[in-house]
Amino acid sequence: MASPLPGYLDGLRKEIVALARTLLWDRGDLDEALESILQRARSSSPVSVSDGDARKWILRVTVLTVHGINRKRRPKRGPSSEPEPDLSDELRLEESYKHLLRNPEQVISGLGLPLRNALSQLGELDRAVFLLRSMCELKYQEISDALDVPIGTVMGSLVRSRISVRKALAEQIHAV
Repeated sequence: MASPLPGYLDGLRKEIVALARTLLWDRGDLDEALESILQRARSSSPVSVSDGDARKWILRVTVLTVHGINRKRRPKRGPSSEPEPDLSDELRLEESYKHLLRNPEQVISGLGLPLRNALSQLGELDRAVFLLRSMCELKYQEISDALDVPIGTVMGSLVRSRISVRKALAEQIHAV
């Protein structure tokens, strides 16, 4: 029996492209990523899958493919020499975040670039978990299955990524 997945890809095209574009460190790798995802979907798709399982499977293929491409581009990191943040900075950011919650309309229109910058600062796993939860609306177990990590790792990663994105957005708001 032929796999329904390649035809099913047409319905997921926007979601796959958006996820791959967001996860990639270098946007120039998008064509390579999409070609690899399509090739992998054609060559190794499960024989019989439901629509929900096919979606999870192709999202997992997308994340793993992009992870492999990013791994080739991983920058070399030296020892961190960043100074410890002082408490006054944290309080300032907390006030900026409270201001955002009281007046969201003031900043919503300008969130594109700050949000992209905040997401680019996340680690690979944290970014993948954050995007699969927020963009693809997957449940914790579905994310766990898609990334092949324990559900506790998914939950911890989601907390870390939300805190990091919140802090980055608060810094952007404070700067405005």
